[in-house]
Amino acid sequence: MNSKKTENGSHFSVDRNVIPLIGKSALVGLGAGVAVGAFRWVVTWVAHTCYAAYDYVHARPSLILPLFAALVLLGLIVAFLMHKYPMANSSGIPQTKGLVTGDFNYSWWRILLAKFVGACLSTLAGLSLGREGPAIQIGGCVGQAVGDNLSKNETERRILISAGAGAGFGTVLGAPVAGMFFAMEDMLKYFSPSVLLSFFASATVSQYVAGIVFSLEPIFHFGYAPLFPLHTFWMLIPIGFIVGLAAIVYNRALLDFPPIYNRIIKKPQWLRPVFVFLLAGVMGLTIPDVLCGGDRIIEMVSSDLALKTLIILLVAKFLFFVVCFASGCPGGNHFPILVLGALLGSIFGYVAVYCFGFDVSYYPSFVVVAMSAYYASIARTPFTGLFLILESTRQIQLLLPMLITAMIAYATSVYFKNPPIYDALLDAMPKKEGEVPAGDVRAAKLKIDFGAAEQISSIMDFPLPEHTSIDYILRDEEKIFPDETTVILPGDELVIILSEDAPKGTTEVGGII
Repeated sequence: MNSKKTENGSHFSVDRNVIPLIGKSALVGLGAGVAVGAFRWVVTWVAHTCYAAYDYVHARPSLILPLFAALVLLGLIVAFLMHKYPMANSSGIPQTKGLVTGDFNYSWWRILLAKFVGACLSTLAGLSLGREGPAIQIGGCVGQAVGDNLSKNETERRILISAGAGAGFGTVLGAPVAGMFFAMEDMLKYFSPSVLLSFFASATVSQYVAGIVFSLEPIFHFGYAPLFPLHTFWMLIPIGFIVGLAAIVYNRALLDFPPIYNRIIKKPQWLRPVFVFLLAGVMGLTIPDVLCGGDRIIEMVSSDLALKTLIILLVAKFLFFVVCFASGCPGGNHFPILVLGALLGSIFGYVAVYCFGFDVSYYPSFVVVAMSAYYASIARTPFTGLFLILESTRQIQLLLPMLITAMIAYATSVYFKNPPIYDALLDAMPKKEGEVPAGDVRAAKLKIDFGAAEQISSIMDFPLPEHTSIDYILRDEEKIFPDETTVILPGDELVIILSEDAPKGTTEVGGII
């Protein structure tokens, strides 16, 4: 740390140690740009192939039996991958968060390959899962690879894993700023200038590499969505409240239905993915618009759709997605969140246009606002949701109504104690390491009261016993991994563990104030 004095006598600090971290993060971005860019390109082609295959079979009924035979085969392959590499199951976001928190550890290259193949096969069958969760885990695997080999400590390794996850998020959605905020709000849950620069380097390099190599375009192509007249902003209050309630339903379904699904299909376990692959075949021949992440729904959302059609699509997409997610098949839920939010916004737009006399040009404005609020209230990451929709739709003029609606939806979600979905999914997973078991004398928790917080303002001032270190801080049920700039607040719980330099035979954390 170098300190220089300015003309008026004040000091400013320049931390040169952040430069190597930025370089490592840029390396993570380079790897994530190639890996996630390739994944997005392949899975997009696979999704188009899926739609074309179902359309082809629908016109030729004699091919229905071969279609279902192929689906069984694909389901068995995915079942094998799920059994062989369980950390590659489902969206992959809780597993990546587990890497950051220290709850999990796995072979990065095995999980990267298994996730890539498994998610592509799920998409080929038409499962109602997105590409964003796998992209986040693939990016996190790249960050893990760099961190395992180049990081100087565990904190830096966790930053690099988060940087890779954020780069994957931004690259697969074409929203690098949203990727930065995702890494801060959802992965690391911590902010500092060095962390921000690290995430910035990773996200921008990844987006640039993917754009150059794979010529990736924005995922949404909305026309201009005009700003609502200011005197109509009152309508954002009920919209935000309803979206917040819908987010609660979404989170409860994702948390409560998987155990029910597993009880229904206990054995053999390979039947769990095979069943949803067969269900995808049924949906593909009856309601093909709900297949995959929901690309077709985004393309068809307009004021020309009848209200009944919008409601049917919303219910069918939601139910099909919940069953697919419960099966544990590789695939994400970010894009389905955006699709469901777009359908909610379409219903709001329909009611506003045909019941309250709004001009039809405002219809896409309702769609954009609802998408942002729905994501923010489900993941409890308002800035990620805001920048994600701003970057992917280019509708900057809707910033104010997006902020208002997201704030109301977020507040509704918090008021009814709706947990952040990825934290809740991680908590529901069996932990292998990283938690503090009851009675474990190698780790201890210390609650900081108001008086202590006034005397110990910085992590650097905390009087740690010899040969111990702070693993993480629990603040409002969130884990924060500290660095030298971290401030201790009243109510914080410090998880203190034995350091690696503890003398051999030391087994207890003692002497804590």
